[in-house]
Amino acid sequence: MCKVFIKMVRIIVAEETCAESIRTWRKQQEPVVGLILGKTTSTKDYIIKFVRCPAKSETSSKVLKIEDNWVAGHAVEVSHILPGGISVIGLFAVADPSSDKTLQSSLRQALYCTYSFINHSCPYKFPTSEGPKLWTVIHFDMTSGRSIFSKQFDMLDRVSSAKPVDLKYQQPCSRWSFLNSHVDIDITIPLAPLASTNVQCLQAMVWPFCDQILNSSVLLNGAMMNDSDMVDPEITVKSGKGHKQKHKQSTLAKWGKTHSCEFFLHNDDNESDQNGIDLSKASQCIKLCGSFYTCAYVPLKTPVSEAIEELKFDLIRSVFRRCSLVCEELQDQNRQLTSHQYVMFPRRVGFPKQNTDEFQFSEYQFHGEPLEDCVARIQETFDEAISVDDINNALEEFKQVKSTESVPKQDTQEMIDKDSQRKDVQIENGEMEEQAQFPIRALLAAGTAVLAVVLSYLSLAD
Repeated sequence: MCKVFIKMVRIIVAEETCAESIRTWRKQQEPVVGLILGKTTSTKDYIIKFVRCPAKSETSSKVLKIEDNWVAGHAVEVSHILPGGISVIGLFAVADPSSDKTLQSSLRQALYCTYSFINHSCPYKFPTSEGPKLWTVIHFDMTSGRSIFSKQFDMLDRVSSAKPVDLKYQQPCSRWSFLNSHVDIDITIPLAPLASTNVQCLQAMVWPFCDQILNSSVLLNGAMMNDSDMVDPEITVKSGKGHKQKHKQSTLAKWGKTHSCEFFLHNDDNESDQNGIDLSKASQCIKLCGSFYTCAYVPLKTPVSEAIEELKFDLIRSVFRRCSLVCEELQDQNRQLTSHQYVMFPRRVGFPKQNTDEFQFSEYQFHGEPLEDCVARIQETFDEAISVDDINNALEEFKQVKSTESVPKQDTQEMIDKDSQRKDVQIENGEMEEQAQFPIRALLAAGTAVLAVVLSYLSLAD
């Protein structure tokens, strides 16, 4: 008897709005390359949006030329906008079918380049699951709009062979649960002795804090859940004949429940951080205080452990992104972090506003920066037609800081002994006082790098 082996093809489910985007770009009769945004799971993948890469030059061309670094650089900028649980999972192209052979090779090369860029955009290395990491490439026919090829490649194996996938459209592509939280922070961290640049200083500060985030305990709606529990299990009810029927949990078919989460960071009682620096002997120290907003989207049948992990990853990425923005501003002004200065992080703003049938993404706004500038960046990077009215600027609030005089030695020693009674910084509802000893003040007066969270950088030496 002849045995027949059937090879299962992996399924990718895309939102109907993705097909509408392809139809719009086809009408323009110009080739397009862009990013696939969505969620990969062990069983199938979900696509929520196609984002077109901006043209490198204003001159139009009928021939699609993919530049790896340009596409990868744009993917990094887009990744900073995405909430937890949603990420770049591939590339697509809308082009003439005659370019099929060369285009597939170009897309594959750009795919690996994009993965490498994104993977190195955040210095913090997240725990990764075992097994292949599959990303997708799709070539759409510019004439008909149909998919000419849809394939996946393992990002952890550059010599892996392409795996065919079956692209389907469905509205919605999945039902989603939404998790969010505000994490209050008030910590003092010593700097590494060899931290000589802005980037090194800020990374030395946030690294142990991010370890605390990763190892923290998180409550869902005030309860500690088992890791194996489902975030939103589908409720079944018995019918009259004993059969079970699925019970809908929400009037909106696209959305499940919204879960309010609470973080509990496990503080280390030792007088040294995870880099082995003794707080009592440190010559320089950074204080981080304020509140961070974090959120994540996951499919309904997601284990609690995975959902919380996505929420933690979003918070860590957000912290490093804010550090990067501060460093860019300081570099533009040719300035270094110095003793006795206040630096405030950007705050997170969302778009579109909540209570819409869309995913909420985010951008970062500097203090004093008009929302119109945020809108312009979103329109350029995310290819999204939004207005100021679509921005939700209530996710985080700027802190009003009143600076104090230089802290006496006895006060700084008391701050070390009684960390909960820190006297190095006072946060009030007043304006920031003018202080000649704060070299960053001129930068703040120019309306730059002023933000939702306050960093107090101080000297513990005489």
